Amino acid sequence: MPPFDFKQQLEFSPLPVFIYQNGKVRKINQYMHDFIGYSEDEIIKIDFFELIHPKDRYLVAEAELYRLVADSEQAPFEIRLIKVTGDIAYVKSRCSYLNFKGKPAVLFQIYDITKEKASLELLKESEIKFRKLFHNNKDVMAIISLDESGDFSKHLEVNAACCRVTGYSRSELLLMTPEDIFSKEQQGTLKLIQGELRDKKNITFETEWLSKKGTKVPLEISCKLFYLNEQQVVLAVGHNLTALKPQTDNIKTGEDKFKAVFESTRMGLAVLDLSPKKCPAVIEQNAALQKMLGFSLEELEEKKILLFCDSRQQGKSEKCSKNYYYAVSESSQGIQTQKAITTKFGKRVWANITISMMTGADFDRLGLVMVEDITENRNMQKQLFSAHRRLHEIIEFLPDATFAVDITGKVTFWNQAMEKMSGVSKEKVLGEHHIPCFVCFHGDLNISLVDLIISGDSNAADKYLNVKKEGDTYFTEFYSPAIFNGKGAHIWAKASPLYDNNGNLVGAVESLRDISDRKQMEEQMSHLATHDFLTGISNRYYFEKVLKNVVARAKRGTESSLLVIDIDNFKLVNDTIGHQAGDEALIHIANILSANIREVDLLTRLGGDEFAVLLEGASVDDAVVVAEKLRNLVDESDLFLTEYRVQYNLSISIGLVAIKGDFEAEKLFSMADNALYTAKEKGRNRVFVAKPWQDVSEKLSEDNKTIILIKKSIKEHNFVFLYQPIVDMTNFKTIHYEALTRLVDKGGLVSPDVFIPVAERYGLMPSLDRIIIKNAIKTLSANPPVNIFVNISGLSMGDESLLRFIESSIKKSKIDPARLGFEITETFVVKDLKLAKYWIDRLKKLGCQFALDDFGKGFTSFSYLKELPVNYIKIDGSFIRSLKSEASNIALVKAMNSVANALGKRTVAESVENEEIKQILVGLKIDCAQGYHFGRPMEGEKIGFNMEL
Repeated sequence: MPPFDFKQQLEFSPLPVFIYQNGKVRKINQYMHDFIGYSEDEIIKIDFFELIHPKDRYLVAEAELYRLVADSEQAPFEIRLIKVTGDIAYVKSRCSYLNFKGKPAVLFQIYDITKEKASLELLKESEIKFRKLFHNNKDVMAIISLDESGDFSKHLEVNAACCRVTGYSRSELLLMTPEDIFSKEQQGTLKLIQGELRDKKNITFETEWLSKKGTKVPLEISCKLFYLNEQQVVLAVGHNLTALKPQTDNIKTGEDKFKAVFESTRMGLAVLDLSPKKCPAVIEQNAALQKMLGFSLEELEEKKILLFCDSRQQGKSEKCSKNYYYAVSESSQGIQTQKAITTKFGKRVWANITISMMTGADFDRLGLVMVEDITENRNMQKQLFSAHRRLHEIIEFLPDATFAVDITGKVTFWNQAMEKMSGVSKEKVLGEHHIPCFVCFHGDLNISLVDLIISGDSNAADKYLNVKKEGDTYFTEFYSPAIFNGKGAHIWAKASPLYDNNGNLVGAVESLRDISDRKQMEEQMSHLATHDFLTGISNRYYFEKVLKNVVARAKRGTESSLLVIDIDNFKLVNDTIGHQAGDEALIHIANILSANIREVDLLTRLGGDEFAVLLEGASVDDAVVVAEKLRNLVDESDLFLTEYRVQYNLSISIGLVAIKGDFEAEKLFSMADNALYTAKEKGRNRVFVAKPWQDVSEKLSEDNKTIILIKKSIKEHNFVFLYQPIVDMTNFKTIHYEALTRLVDKGGLVSPDVFIPVAERYGLMPSLDRIIIKNAIKTLSANPPVNIFVNISGLSMGDESLLRFIESSIKKSKIDPARLGFEITETFVVKDLKLAKYWIDRLKKLGCQFALDDFGKGFTSFSYLKELPVNYIKIDGSFIRSLKSEASNIALVKAMNSVANALGKRTVAESVENEEIKQILVGLKIDCAQGYHFGRPMEGEKIGFNMEL
């Protein structure tokens, strides 16, 4: 699982992002703060599930959340978040694994879809209202398309009343044209009606339809031209005259029958005197008309025909000309108009009005006025058109590219975002089959999600790749190279069916969204999840996954090798120059390693200054050759840090283990780490091969015996304390002693080379150091002339309580603190310079002295010495013993002495064994010396010490 630097890797994200771990939000970015309203300090105190809507909490239950993250193909899931204000926000969330502070965690990316949800809800509401108004209307309603010449083409939609009157089903009517249901007698006048409609945009006429059973159905139809999706169509609203027609026919048989029908009909009727010599006047009205308008017959006579005429007809009626008579008498359909009439009580009533001649000898020169109250229908139509217009406005300005098709697959809608994305205008696609429209997406004829809906094939989704279904909605993602003028984009698509009010499928709608930014972010996050941010090579999370696969192949016979690499004394670079310089050093090493392994090999930064190389298919012998090559290349390279005016010669230690299928990945890592530790113990800058065939329990058994001996010696004080003198090279007098410790065993004394490493490995050194320091202080109290230096383990320096113990013991003993000194190794100093300085500063405040032991053994740079306030520099014995045989060591020792003296520190040469070495050191002006030539380690009694504890 990868390490994760939140500030460097997430704060640049343009999305709200947060880290979830163990039921809590652990970290958020600024966008998440702006979105949710909580600050980071506030949100980490809140239970994560309190931020989620109760109905959505099951989606992110702990087990389900980690299952979602584990499924890399999982589509984003929707949840509702509760903001600090209490507002509910709809979001889509994507999750991925990460390592946060050493533990598994989940990274959430948030996409706010609240506005989209609101738009879709409003769209749905408008669509439902539209359907309800259309399909529940008691009058016959149909929407008819026009061909290129403007004539009636086919039915685009019909309501339930239309189906009842004709006897045809909706699906049958949608495949028919108006000509198919007009009676033969009316076919000739259909062209005239269409021509009149083009001129007037709104007409009313009486006709007959032929039902499916062959019966004629008399209708009064009003037609209106309007635009639907920028296509001119006709809305036809018809009133069934079946109940009225027989009564109208019977009027011809006599005035009595006429009056009976006249009074019984529900439609408002009035009789006009249309004599050519007179101004047309109302001479009769039925009860329905009086109820509708509220006027008495006398009041209607005063208003004359003006009440029922439109503006063009009023002039004729006022002049009482013969033209009006002839206009009515010669029109087969009569004079028709639609207007608002103000009733006697001031109410406006919208009416369809038809004025026609009454036929027959008894009705010569009489006209009939038919007044139909269409106020309710008109209001419903207005609402219908308003809802329809609102529906299309919403779709038109949706941010997502959206199009719709009817049940035949022809495009009925294509919004502005769709035009911009595809580069195809709506004029080119409306009414066309949708598949050719998708050439702009795929470069050839291809499918879209709406095919899965309108095809009616329940197994259609199996024919396409990467399609998911939730309920009756389909989702997919694809890359389109041609859209946005050839720039290309990643597209998220969603398609849903469209139903009429009766639940019948009438088409489908599809939305497409450009998710290129999100895809780029996902790719970046995916890369960061498997690669090291600093060096760009793979990280531990990815490496462990690959290693498990390599182990599995090894079990089938493919041998491989694993190298674990650590930079020697790397911490000193960070402590002396800074972490930026340390980062440059890591990149420098990574570049060397990467450039000198095969392409098939895997280089990884495990963390800190530790790397690993997986040599798949390489035997141990081959891996040793590669490891030595890498070690030599690093050793011979120089790291120039120009900004700091510093040059470093870095080295690496390598632990190597064979992968033969005998051990699992975790065990192999442990073995390689142990091999690396051994390479470090043996002096660094070397390769050590783990030997898996050796019995690990044997080593543990030996360590266990030593542990038992150490614990027993601590409990029973079974130690021997020896002291070796350090002499001044100007007069060869002892200036102080180094305290040395041996364990007492049945076989004699146990060397510190045996028990000290075990004590450090198993955490026993702080207890052991307490006994050594306690004895040294007691010895100083009993022998006032003597000065003693005690070795402090680097591991013990991590124990704050030991430091307090030393300070307390010195103060209680009342000895001069200047008589007590401490030796710390260069190896520890370069590992943790800050901790070393902390100890030195604390104890030097009391007056204690310090010596840096084994100098020159662990690092080749002297730069850190100026930051380390020690009194003595002890030059490692490996340089002193070979002074006579290796002339180069004389130059090195001379340089060490010069640097130390320049920094105000005295030098101590270790391992001085003979007179020749002594004289060389005198010539080099070394300050002090220690070795068998000046005195072997001796017990306290031999130098007059009181050794009782």
